[in-house]
Amino acid sequence: MRKQNNRYKRGIAMEMAIGTMLLMVALSIILYTVAMLQIKNTQNDLQDFKTKIEEYKTDYNIFIDE
Repeated sequence: MRKQNNRYKRGIAMEMAIGTMLLMVALSIILYTVAMLQIKNTQNDLQDFKTKIEEYKTDYNIFIDE
């Protein structure tokens, strides 16, 4: 009975370890996706800002060396 109980506890510990690893993998994939979306949004905002600067320069005849 005692050996069976030990085997059972080891099995539960292994299941918990595998579950924790899978949870970490899922969490890292989610964080990676969120980071990529954030970078994409930042690039879009930067492009919009550059477009607005160009419009402003043409509207007010401002010449700026970049």
